[in-house]
Amino acid sequence: MEKKIKLSELIAKTEQKLKCLDYAKKSMIIYHYVGFRPIEHYYKSQGVVYYSPDSTNKFLVQSFNRLGTKNRNRFSMIRKAAALLNEFYETGTLKWHRLSRWGYVPLLPYFEKLKSDFSLYMSKDCQFSSSMIIGHKIKCHHFLSFLEQNGHIDLSRVTLKDVSNFLLVIAPKYAKSMNQILTSLRCFGYFLNEKKLSPIDITLALRGVAAPHRKLQPGFTKEEAEKIIAVIDCSTPQGKRDYAALLLAKNTGLRRIDISNLKLNEIDWNNRQIRLVQTKTGVPLALPLEAEVGNAIADYILNARPSVDSPFVFIRLLKPFIKITPGCLAYILKHYMKAAGMEAHTRMHAFRRGFGTQMLALEIPLPTISSILGHNNIDSAKPYLATNLKQLQCCAIGLTDIPVSLEALK
Repeated sequence: MEKKIKLSELIAKTEQKLKCLDYAKKSMIIYHYVGFRPIEHYYKSQGVVYYSPDSTNKFLVQSFNRLGTKNRNRFSMIRKAAALLNEFYETGTLKWHRLSRWGYVPLLPYFEKLKSDFSLYMSKDCQFSSSMIIGHKIKCHHFLSFLEQNGHIDLSRVTLKDVSNFLLVIAPKYAKSMNQILTSLRCFGYFLNEKKLSPIDITLALRGVAAPHRKLQPGFTKEEAEKIIAVIDCSTPQGKRDYAALLLAKNTGLRRIDISNLKLNEIDWNNRQIRLVQTKTGVPLALPLEAEVGNAIADYILNARPSVDSPFVFIRLLKPFIKITPGCLAYILKHYMKAAGMEAHTRMHAFRRGFGTQMLALEIPLPTISSILGHNNIDSAKPYLATNLKQLQCCAIGLTDIPVSLEALK
């Protein structure tokens, strides 16, 4: 594809390609008026006719300063439109993918390769789950970026003082979760030590901090969960999908990321089971497929799910037909909580916590609850004990055998 092309011509070709990808008409209109047209106006104001990545980037910076904190949705659409233009300009085609966070600056090649090797190490050697790998990579990026900003081009001159200074700088951002930073850096340190990539052991500067006080988040009661499910209109395609997804969360306690990642071949209809590998822990889990949940999922698949070649159960109803994200599930829950007249301030995890609490109320042993919820460690199920006030009252110790010397206390 020619590298010198008029912006108007590039926009026309990009829009034509979007039509070939069967983007919805509404999406096309939004891209045109909210995304491409502002870029076109900027080029005209600058007297620029031919497309230039540098000119587009200048416009993005200007738009971010003007809209970034006031109208994020509008800026996001401008970013997407600019990314589409640049992708078609560079490759002559378009593929669906998510944009990286705005303002992301790549590291030096040495540090980028180090981060990539660290990711491979976590995947192959440590066999961490994908979510854990992503979390560790983000913290590692912060650390390597700090080193780069302080004049390091590799690890040859890094000292324990550099590690300590990084912790002081990052602490305000992770005030309530410094243990996450320390855990990620320890893992990174073990990687460096094992591969002999650093002259010092950075883990020596990573002492633990006191565990923060955790606010106990109550789960949905049985009545609250049923109230949410009851307001869903199952006569529409969206209602069938949302009903099946939320009912699955309510009746199984699955995490929202596992619902998002649930695949068609993980449902064993013959044996009435759901078999999957949990994203968070990497632990296999087998759950019974109750008739109510199975019927809801079957109704959605047969009568509402778009007929596309996607391995995932729950997908978007509009193009592009990709799986719904965990964030989308949280948005869906808030929508129906408001419809049910409830304050939408909680998360999808409330289904999981409520499911565990209800099992505890039925006097199901804690090890069994932990197994059903797919915990790695039984200690993960212990917070559910604190939500059952009735059984906690049975543990209260009487004061009759304690001697009282003050008359006023008798």
